[in-house]
Amino acid sequence: METIAVDGNVIHWPQVCSCCGRETSTTRTYQQVHEHGTGSAPVETIVKKRSRIKIPTCTECRRHIEENYSQDVIGLYYGVVTLLVPTVVYFLDKTEAGFNFLGSLGLLVISPWVLSLITFLMLAAFFLYRWFKRVNKNAHLIGSECASNQGGIKYVKYIPHSVDGTIFTESADQHQFVLMNSKYVATILEANIGHSYKCSEQVEPNSSWSSTTA
Repeated sequence: METIAVDGNVIHWPQVCSCCGRETSTTRTYQQVHEHGTGSAPVETIVKKRSRIKIPTCTECRRHIEENYSQDVIGLYYGVVTLLVPTVVYFLDKTEAGFNFLGSLGLLVISPWVLSLITFLMLAAFFLYRWFKRVNKNAHLIGSECASNQGGIKYVKYIPHSVDGTIFTESADQHQFVLMNSKYVATILEANIGHSYKCSEQVEPNSSWSSTTA
C-alpha cells in the first residue's frame, strides 16, 4: 500500500485497472470534500469545496467494488431493523391497539420481553443468513489478481489551491490517493511525472472506503 499525491486538476490515468491490472472498460467516480472554517467562535462559517474524479477501472472490478459498498449499507440496515422491531414488539401491549393486535394472534400468553427476545433471535438468524450469502456471492466476484474487495484505489484527501482567498497550496489543487497495487503506483507516477510523488504519510488500511458511483 502506497500513498501518492498528484498536483493539479488534470490527472493522467493509466488505461489499466487499479485493482486487477487488466485493461479498463468503464469508470468509477470518487469524491472528497475539503472543509475550511472562517471567522471565530461563536460565529464561524464552514466553507466546503467538493472534488469528484472519474477513475478508469474494468467492469468486473467495478462490480465487486459496488457489491462491497452496498453490502456495508445493507448490513447497517439489517442491524437497525434487528434492534428496532423487537423494541416495537415489546411496547405493543402498552397500547390498546397493540394489545388487541397481540390478542388476535394469541400472543398475550407470552410475556412482552420473551416475545421481544424471540423476535430478535429470529430476525438475527434470518439477516445473518442473508448477510453471509451476500458476502459469499461477492467473494466469487473477486479475481485472483485483484488488490482487494474494496478495489485498488482510495481517494483520501483533497486540498484546494485556495478557498475564498485563503491559500492552501503553492500553485494547484492537490489530490491524495492510497494505492493497493504496487505496479499501479509506478504506472501512475510515470503518467503524471513532474506533478506527482509518494507521500510519507501512510493511511491505515482499515479506514473507511467511501465513494460514489456515477
